[in-house]
Amino acid sequence: TRNDFLQLLLQTAKETEDNQKSEVPEKDDITSNYGMQEDINQQSLKTITSKSLSMTEVVAQCVTFFLGGYEMTALTLSFASYLLALNPDVQERLRQEVDETLKETGGELTYEAAQSMKYLDNVISETLRIYPPLIRLNRTAEADYI
Repeated sequence: TRNDFLQLLLQTAKETEDNQKSEVPEKDDITSNYGMQEDINQQSLKTITSKSLSMTEVVAQCVTFFLGGYEMTALTLSFASYLLALNPDVQERLRQEVDETLKETGGELTYEAAQSMKYLDNVISETLRIYPPLIRLNRTAEADYI
């Protein structure tokens, strides 16, 4: 699926690039050229103000998104495992929920099955609350302004 998604992104970028190149107005007769200079000036301004990404830049961005997603997921799962090891009662309750869900789905873990596990969602949310994967800056007012 990873290669399919990357291929989809690359194909979409290529189609967008091809569509932008093919959007040149036709010149049928002299009346169609009326106001053409103004359109050309506006197109030039759009080109200057909005730079599109090259195919190499699109690939680099895709790789960055994939690697960032893997790192965030691995970090969150590592901290969740750590917290579950510290809290065996929570670990046992979560294991029971997973076992029950797998019995209901015949041993198949689907997206819908994962969505139905509320305690798992609570464990992940609590893990992200305690160990947020992103840096945050807490600000405290030095004086009351009311």
